[in-house]
Amino acid sequence: MKILFFLSLVVSLNSYGQTCFKETGAKTSKEDPFYKARVANIGSYRGECYNNAFRRNAPRFDPSNQADLKTISSLYGLKMKKGKVYLGNFLHRGEYLLAEYTPGSIERVVMMFEKFIEPMNNIVLTGHTHLRFILKQPIKLYHPTKGLVGEVKDFNYAMFAVRPMSIKGLTFSPFGDGIKKNYAITHNFMSTIDMATEYKSYAAEGATEVSQYELESFALDFEKTLQALINFSDVAYHQAELAPYHTITNNCVSNMFVGIESGDKGVRLAPHDYEGRVIIKNNRRFYTPRNPQKGMVKNPLWILRTLENRGMIITRKANQRESFNTELCRVLDQAGLAVPKGCSL
Repeated sequence: MKILFFLSLVVSLNSYGQTCFKETGAKTSKEDPFYKARVANIGSYRGECYNNAFRRNAPRFDPSNQADLKTISSLYGLKMKKGKVYLGNFLHRGEYLLAEYTPGSIERVVMMFEKFIEPMNNIVLTGHTHLRFILKQPIKLYHPTKGLVGEVKDFNYAMFAVRPMSIKGLTFSPFGDGIKKNYAITHNFMSTIDMATEYKSYAAEGATEVSQYELESFALDFEKTLQALINFSDVAYHQAELAPYHTITNNCVSNMFVGIESGDKGVRLAPHDYEGRVIIKNNRRFYTPRNPQKGMVKNPLWILRTLENRGMIITRKANQRESFNTELCRVLDQAGLAVPKGCSL
């Protein structure tokens, strides 16, 4: 069933697809086989194409699935390897590629936290979050006509809201279109080079800070976190409609926490009067309750407190790395790309 779907997508697009290809500027189906035309069927902009040329869900392909094997062989001339995970629509250097990931490769995970309104240090009222994965073994990237085109050891998962074409250039409106079901959700995977390109204007003085927090494998299973996000993106890719974004209830924080919840090892900060067995980590007392309380976090205000209480970050201050505002300059320079104004190398 899957192969018929994908091959039909390559051979001929429906009228919506043809229109959206032109409007969004997506490439031809041969070079970009997993682009899916998306049309708003809810909210104030019904019938409009979403501006999703660079905001996409990622389909997953399983080497043990015969239909998936045929799909990838037909489109890429590639024989998938057992034990690997294959992901379409992986953005690298401005192109959507097929990624080959080796499970167990994650060395570190960093939460990136763009703080829109921060009246006090680490008290964030509104913001944007995503996860950065740094690997021991690189992801291999394949183009349908060029074959193997690169490898990356540093990439991001980010939920981005996608907008209808008629409002694509307007400033993001969290309490206008953001609560009226006029945006839709996409679960994106991209190299950190492309994330740096996305954020290059943030190198300027006075830009919103993008803080980075190292997460702790002591309390978070990195692999389960990533696999949950991959599966989440795959399900969204195959659904008929994009899920509507909502600033309060269905946003970047709540979607990132799908991965956090899946990787949660159940460790919790021990109460002061707890007398049972505890684990000392970073001079703090943790324990593993029989039924650890869980729950999705939807508000940026509670992210750091929740991660701290679950042992997933060291502390809100000591765990903070260099901001991405300055690191992006080196990322772009090392990739041989133009460094924006405001960088100091």
